[in-house]
Amino acid sequence: MRRLTLRARMGEERGAVGVMVALLLVPLLGFAAIAVDLTAVQAERTQLRNGTDAAVLAVATDCAWNPATCGGDPGATARSLITRNAGQVGATLGTPVVDVDPRAPVGQTVSVTATSEQKHWFAPVLGHDASTVAATSTAAWSGTSRATAKLPLAIGRCEYDKHRSRPSVTMEASNSGCTGGGQSSLRFVWLATDPGSVCRTTATVGAQIARSAGGATSMPAACGSQGQYLLDLVGTTILLPVVDDSQGSASSYRVYGFAAFQVSGYDLGTGKSWAQMSWFERLIAIIEFLIRLFTGQGNGNGNEQGLVVQGSFTTHVQLSDAPLQTSAPDLGARSVFLTEQR
Repeated sequence: MRRLTLRARMGEERGAVGVMVALLLVPLLGFAAIAVDLTAVQAERTQLRNGTDAAVLAVATDCAWNPATCGGDPGATARSLITRNAGQVGATLGTPVVDVDPRAPVGQTVSVTATSEQKHWFAPVLGHDASTVAATSTAAWSGTSRATAKLPLAIGRCEYDKHRSRPSVTMEASNSGCTGGGQSSLRFVWLATDPGSVCRTTATVGAQIARSAGGATSMPAACGSQGQYLLDLVGTTILLPVVDDSQGSASSYRVYGFAAFQVSGYDLGTGKSWAQMSWFERLIAIIEFLIRLFTGQGNGNGNEQGLVVQGSFTTHVQLSDAPLQTSAPDLGARSVFLTEQR
């Protein structure tokens, strides 16, 4: 019997190893395609999603500010943001599709769809050169359903209806959320503040909010030492809870919606208009007003019931982290939020 040496045996098997390597080459390339090409596709999808999220929020915000024009060219806005979020190697972007739907059940909606062709590096060996990647994001805008009032006060729905179109408004405290017709100033009621001794109130449409512990005409104690805080509100837009005319009790009110109000100044009984006062004079006047108010001396301008706020109704748009939990009327305060991603 002929004995084979180890070298001889290896020589006889060398061809078999070559055949095995050739047979395994195709699945090895397939695994490479999965590891590299599919990773590239997933990365491109993530970048497209980032782009459509940014684009749809930008377009929805433009529409919320001006529903008639949506910023003039929603398509250009979408293309710009999708392109800025792109950058995956081997990807070719398509033209995004923007769809504005004013008939949506929750406010109005915008959808942005982006596509790209992602080139493959290993899959062409298997006859697959590229993959089409797509992402769609949808956003909506509607009246704000939950907000924090930086001034803890509310106005009656009838008060809002009577004064919303006036170029300038003077607001002063009243025992009622709504008063009779003919008055020149808008009446508001003071509200209980959020916990933590802060001069603000958080409210939700459809919920009850409590009036100030001292009564509807009493500024909450949490605001009593906030002279600089009140001064900083001038020139900003605050959200005011608008309460139903008849739904409520002696100590609470039902929130109907939120109005946006730009604060232009205060009437502090100094004999000077807000525009005529320097910053330092305004701060001193607010401090003196708070001292008079909380020592029972009134505010010195004939209205013994509290702070007199000057300004005008306006439009305010804010981004929301979550979809609206309840529908809300559009009173100028609007929220924009993502509703769907796919």
